[in-house]
Amino acid sequence: MDEKQQKQIRLLLDVVLRRKKIIFTSMLLAIVAGIAVYLVSPKSYQSTALLMYQRQKVSPSTMSPDYKTQFTEIITNLGQQITSRSSLEELINRFQLYPELRKERLVDDIVSSMRQSILIVPEKKGDVFRVTYEGSDPRQVARVTNALAAKFIEENLRFREEWT
Repeated sequence: MDEKQQKQIRLLLDVVLRRKKIIFTSMLLAIVAGIAVYLVSPKSYQSTALLMYQRQKVSPSTMSPDYKTQFTEIITNLGQQITSRSSLEELINRFQLYPELRKERLVDDIVSSMRQSILIVPEKKGDVFRVTYEGSDPRQVARVTNALAAKFIEENLRFREEWT
């Protein structure tokens, strides 16, 4: 290092040492503010179930060449059945979801709120899709996600029985 760089480093170090109370106070306030925001902000938990759709065992001659579109349609149809009012209302009652909203809002509003917390996304590769649920209680979120995944399996089995 040359002499000019050493002078700059000494000058910077001198500024830091002279202003150490201000720097320390600022850092302390930032840490306290961060902890306060963390404690006050509502916690949100998310649970995801990864499901694989298995095709029915049929002869290749009867299969559609555009299976990816067919898979997306099947998942969309199953998703609509799973997120129907009656299905979600049954989950809300079984798991006692949204207790605050149940006191002040109609069931349709609560079902709509739950629908917004559910995400069904087909993966880019393969016959895999994700069912995600988001809520404020981690145990309840896991239970509801498992129930949604089970409903997908049940509806798919029922769908297959109707078409065979």
